[in-house]
Amino acid sequence: PARSAGRARASGAPSGTIWGTVVMPRGSGVLKWDTTEIRVQVNPESKERSVSFSGRKVWKLGKLVSASLEDSYTLTSADDDVVPDWTALNAVRVDFAPTGTAFVAQNNRDPDDGDWHTSLRAEQQIADGFSIAASLDDIASSSASKSVIASFSRRW
Repeated sequence: PARSAGRARASGAPSGTIWGTVVMPRGSGVLKWDTTEIRVQVNPESKERSVSFSGRKVWKLGKLVSASLEDSYTLTSADDDVVPDWTALNAVRVDFAPTGTAFVAQNNRDPDDGDWHTSLRAEQQIADGFSIAASLDDIASSSASKSVIASFSRRW
């Protein structure tokens, strides 16, 4: 008979990840976010769990320009963690509708090193589903990096 590698699981033992997302109504909370989500994940086997909050607020700056504020915070803990790890992402985005151009400034907290990493990015939509971006990452450190990225996405 065929055998699989790894640890044998007792019949009825928990496996997989349980998750749930609550999407709040538009305009909820003190900041009147346009989108607000709270997400909870629990993996009974690894005993990892996390809770996340994300929110986005968009302001129209005339007919052709918009600005948005995006915030995301996540607490992650394993069974033996005394203090949970946490990540955060804060971003300000300015979109120019007629040209498909966007400029993004973001600050990201990395749980591995505990530092905040700041980046600046310019994005340009070339055609439907195809875009390019240039970014300068970790600009506050001595090891700043630059990148150019092309991406394609299509939903069907």
